[in-house]
Amino acid sequence: MRYFIIILVVTFSFLDRSSAQESGSWHTFTNSATPTCMIEDGQYLWVGTDAGLVKFDKLADTSQVFNSSNSLLPQNKVNNITRDKAGAIWATTYGGVVRIQGGVWTKFTTSNTPMPSNNTNPIAADSLGRVWIGSGSGLLKFDGGQWTIYTSANSPLVSNSIYMLATDRASNVWIATSWISDSTPQLLKFDGAASWEVHSISTDVGYYGSNAFSMMVSRDNSLWIGMEGYIAHVQNRKWTVTAAMPDGGNGPGYNYIFALTEDRVKNVWASTGYGIGYFDGLSWKTKTRYTGTYPFERSRGVILDGSDLWVAGYEAGGIAKLKDSTWTVFSNLSNCSLSSNYIQAMTMDSRGRYWFSGRFDPTLSMFDGKSWKNYDSVLHGSFVQSLAADSSGNIWIGENGITKFDGEKAMHFDLHQLDSNSNVIYALLWDKKRGTLWVGNGFEGSSGYHSGLIRYDGEKWRTYLYPSIYGQIQSLALDTSGNIWASPYDANITEFDGDTTFHYFNYITLGLASDAKGNVWASTSNGPAKWDGTSWQTFSGSGILTGGLDGCTVDANGNAWFSDFPNMGIGGGACEYDGKNWQAFTPANSGIGSGMVWSIMAGKNGELWFGSNGAGVAEFIPSPSAGVSPFSTQHTSDFTIYPNPTTGILHIQSTSNNIVITDLLGRTRMRGVAEAGAIDVSSLPKGVYSIGDGKSRSRFVKE
Repeated sequence: MRYFIIILVVTFSFLDRSSAQESGSWHTFTNSATPTCMIEDGQYLWVGTDAGLVKFDKLADTSQVFNSSNSLLPQNKVNNITRDKAGAIWATTYGGVVRIQGGVWTKFTTSNTPMPSNNTNPIAADSLGRVWIGSGSGLLKFDGGQWTIYTSANSPLVSNSIYMLATDRASNVWIATSWISDSTPQLLKFDGAASWEVHSISTDVGYYGSNAFSMMVSRDNSLWIGMEGYIAHVQNRKWTVTAAMPDGGNGPGYNYIFALTEDRVKNVWASTGYGIGYFDGLSWKTKTRYTGTYPFERSRGVILDGSDLWVAGYEAGGIAKLKDSTWTVFSNLSNCSLSSNYIQAMTMDSRGRYWFSGRFDPTLSMFDGKSWKNYDSVLHGSFVQSLAADSSGNIWIGENGITKFDGEKAMHFDLHQLDSNSNVIYALLWDKKRGTLWVGNGFEGSSGYHSGLIRYDGEKWRTYLYPSIYGQIQSLALDTSGNIWASPYDANITEFDGDTTFHYFNYITLGLASDAKGNVWASTSNGPAKWDGTSWQTFSGSGILTGGLDGCTVDANGNAWFSDFPNMGIGGGACEYDGKNWQAFTPANSGIGSGMVWSIMAGKNGELWFGSNGAGVAEFIPSPSAGVSPFSTQHTSDFTIYPNPTTGILHIQSTSNNIVITDLLGRTRMRGVAEAGAIDVSSLPKGVYSIGDGKSRSRFVKE
């Protein structure tokens, strides 16, 4: 028996709520132990990571982590940092730029500046107080009041893709265009007014088939460029190119020079994929993990602080200090012990605990609402694609086979025994009605390659081969009638009655979910879609993200949520449909730290969890109609507070400086004027408080 499919395409005039953050609280959990850049600021180090901005106190060995939910950081991944003439810290992200001056955060994006793009990366400050920012759409100059944009249309720039920046002692800015994407890379020197000096890499130095990764101006005002396998020195238009420090025989990637600095005797120090070393003008002296003298496999930043050497470790965790021939590693750069920031799979068990697993990470993380715990000896491999929890509290892990974990012991099942040579599991579903586990897989059996399901009842495994569908199953859902819904990769959505009957629908989808009304929701290649038991309804309009819908879930209130994973990594986030209106949640208007959202999960109390590609996990708790929940920065058009939670100073951006703080019983605890946009709440006991300026109110947590 076949279904007659009615395709109803509906375009609504949606209420666009995407420009304002929905009332609620955000909390971001990140492992910030993967630095991307580092600068010195007196007794502090500012460390950019792939999951936030860290302020590290070198004297106290303590750190403060800022991300998109407790600060105005546009996105969690920080690309580059600089310190301007006035002492302000600037950080670039793919969502815009932020400046921190005297504890006050200011965000610069395309919405409040002439910036042509929020996609920003290199940044440098000169001695005249100007800040230079590189983007994929040109070079930006900010002089404290005015923005100027330089592109190939109004300057000698051949490419608008600005890859590296450095400023010299005469306040010239050196500009390198993208050596990765450009066939004719440029190096230019610009005085900021009218004088340009242009170097053609292929003409002046010869093209070494190398990418460039770092650039530094030394004390004698000459330029050093760190490349793949080489270091270049530019002085008075003369180029000298020398082979980079040895790679230890490790091959490509290990001789990339990611960061440069200079010591007092003019040695040039470099951090590479192999270790740390310095070049004295003639030869290299190296320190690597292979000689037992260097703690990291790869490094992304190097700073000389008197006789101390600081290094930011990449892919290995934290920063390290070399003092008196001894290395000390500081790995306290995170706000939790989440094992990975690349969250591919999530689930919630019968006890209300949340489980997370990162892609290519061999550790399983659990959060009970208060504390984190990691299990690093559970997984059979490191390629986890799916998680599910059964009614007994066991966690099922789809990886290289399937692993069952009861909280103490793990049992592994190899699926090669089931007429399959594909042991990678992309989808798992616990069927409460039948008390069975469903597994989505792809099979190459005796009759050819098929999509299929595996059913496990606690004793036996049974395989169901799809007769005409091919491709790995990406998602599974169970509707109120007990039917199993599957989304084979690049193939039709399939409904299976759990016995013998398959129905196919001409939609290609990655995510599936069902609600209590019997509807099935799908993130399809044509946008969000809903099956009501009779026909499909597709949606389009404002508030719907279109970069590449991936995951799908339904929250406790029956609202449908879709995660978005754009192909180019720019934009994205998640969108919600409440039955009437759509709302987009992006890094610009929410606590989602990265637009590349891999996974999405609804909790039992209405909260939503978003697992991202590089920005950890974000939790959203929608507020009840009575007010706003705590635990995050609360933004309205005219009232912003941060950081939240706070231990002392609370920064306030408001149209009024007259502030009133009350406890949750309505009793006034503090009243006064917020001097310089800040108020000291360190005298308040720990707890949740309400703060307002007479027009707007929010809540914050005093820790």
